[in-house]
Amino acid sequence: MIDIIKVDNSKVIDSVSSLKDYYSLIQPQIEHRLSEFQTIGSSHDRLALFKELVFCILTANASAKMALRCIDILGDTIITDNEETIKNKLKHNHRFPNTRARYIIESRDYLKRSFGLNLFRIFEIINDQFALREFLKLNILGIGFKESSHFLRNVGYQGFAILDKHIISMLNLFKVKVSKPRNGKEYIEIERRMMNFANQIDINIDHLDILFWSYKTGEIIK
Repeated sequence: MIDIIKVDNSKVIDSVSSLKDYYSLIQPQIEHRLSEFQTIGSSHDRLALFKELVFCILTANASAKMALRCIDILGDTIITDNEETIKNKLKHNHRFPNTRARYIIESRDYLKRSFGLNLFRIFEIINDQFALREFLKLNILGIGFKESSHFLRNVGYQGFAILDKHIISMLNLFKVKVSKPRNGKEYIEIERRMMNFANQIDINIDHLDILFWSYKTGEIIK
């Protein structure tokens, strides 16, 4: 299981200056985590990439910690277990064991049929990362814009916003007035506004995403 990096988020952030002070404290940890994501993406490890996808399927309407715990419980046999076995492993460990088991199995079957369960083959075919995100959203059950952005970030792609409640809250704190996106069009618009804000304060959007999330949670997970 990936280590959870604890950060000191006790100081109040109420200005760009205080945000940058906080950033200066945890930038090394952010860079370390992003470098780990790059390693996963460049490994061509079929199982590791599939596990990252399943992690993102499991985070939807749940939490990163819950998804991490479930990934650990599912283990390497996630690549061969049937739906009933996965459902039983998720039972009492995830909010939605039945639906998530079905999503995992149907996504795994689709990837097996189409790409030999090798997500790196999709990366080779689709060079544009935003087209790749759209492809995942359309073809992987249980994956929307947020989850597909999350997955791609976790395997080394850059330039996405992962618009969960923590990021939305922090954007509003800094007067980037947004609400939870209801569809893809709204997601892309909020992502664009977050990118503009990141450029204005001179913090890379990938760093800013983790920066916001760590301030709200006190942790850097993935």
